[in-house]
Amino acid sequence: MSLLDRLIYELDEQNSNVAFHKSTFEDIKDNIKTLLNTKLDDCFVTKDLGMQSISELNVDCNDLCVFMIKEIQRLIHKYEQRIRIVSITYDNALSPWQLSFMLRCCLYNDNFKEFNIEIIFKNNRYCEVV
Repeated sequence: MSLLDRLIYELDEQNSNVAFHKSTFEDIKDNIKTLLNTKLDDCFVTKDLGMQSISELNVDCNDLCVFMIKEIQRLIHKYEQRIRIVSITYDNALSPWQLSFMLRCCLYNDNFKEFNIEIIFKNNRYCEVV
């Protein structure tokens, strides 16, 4: 949950006796979504936060998917350190309109709790994390 959600929750009188609880899994997905929807030049403090522009790349679909896998791994490894990626596969059956990446992950502090995250890039470069 975002900071605004937490503030609204804590200011609501109905929740005065109930502790705030956020879902770690949903928080991880929201963070990945933010990372992958950030453009490389959006943040002035850190120059490597965000996805590189792929508009000027002249590659075929498989090379593009390999490039995207490397970018996803780089961003998650550096900025979402609560998880470890076990494997990444991709589905380019709907290219060029949609590219899907399936991540098999586990929490860093619990290797036995694995979960899947699906990342879908639509034709407008906007990313959905399911």
